[in-house]
Amino acid sequence: MRRSAAAARASATLSYSEAERRYHQAVNTARGLPRARLSDDTVIVSTYDAVPPARILYTNCLHAGLRCSLLEPSYASVSLIPYRETGNIVIFTRNPRSLRVVNLAEASSLLGLEVTVVTPPPHPAVRERLESVGAEIIEVGEPSLLVMSIASTLWTPKLMGAREERVRAELEDLPTALRWVEERVRVKLPSLREVNPRPPLYTPIAAPGAYYHCLALRCGAPLPVEAVLSVDLEPSVIYLNSVELHDYRDLLTIPRKGIDRGLIVEINADPVTSGLYSVLAAVLITGRII
Repeated sequence: MRRSAAAARASATLSYSEAERRYHQAVNTARGLPRARLSDDTVIVSTYDAVPPARILYTNCLHAGLRCSLLEPSYASVSLIPYRETGNIVIFTRNPRSLRVVNLAEASSLLGLEVTVVTPPPHPAVRERLESVGAEIIEVGEPSLLVMSIASTLWTPKLMGAREERVRAELEDLPTALRWVEERVRVKLPSLREVNPRPPLYTPIAAPGAYYHCLALRCGAPLPVEAVLSVDLEPSVIYLNSVELHDYRDLLTIPRKGIDRGLIVEINADPVTSGLYSVLAAVLITGRII
């Protein structure tokens, strides 16, 4: 007899102790990476398989007061780079053969822009082309998406005011972050792991967790919470940051949409660290480290 999809997912999930062990390894790996070069008006780019770290870095640059853009590779190389001066280009990808990343690096080099590519070991032909145009390659090991997400959080530019000291203290204490998140979602974990396999919903700051969720379970693309007004869907998990809750109360209380507040994964933390915490919530909910 074929097992149910929920049973199959449950059997594939990691135990908490194994997830914690691998998370600590990922933190150590991320801390050993060189920092991506950031400047005012940095262009942050990602292929779909690496959206979470790009969204994290983008949000954190905004909170540091830097101008920045968030694009996918083809859009950046065709519609942005040729038409205006920018700062550095930081590209996240998990695809070792991405032609779009190569094309963007080559287009950027023609304008003298510094390019950093954060990636698992690229294909030799891709490495050769990237190095030929002077791109810096920051190689990450497995689990590549989690390592990238941690690294992009650690690369947060200096914040203004007293917030800087508090956030740096959190970043120093990252090894305890998975436990912190687990204590806040533990009561919901059994039911969240049994939810339907449809894509989750998200608010902007918590988007990294929703994208990680979909990449881990191969369930398509997540949807913004506003989609409940336009799409007939039964919501899966909802990733949300507490500072955004007041903006979405009207959508989260629409009876006809049947949004169950038990499905809401609320990250009650500073927006700068919330992106990573949402990813860690997705690790626990999906039971997958990628």
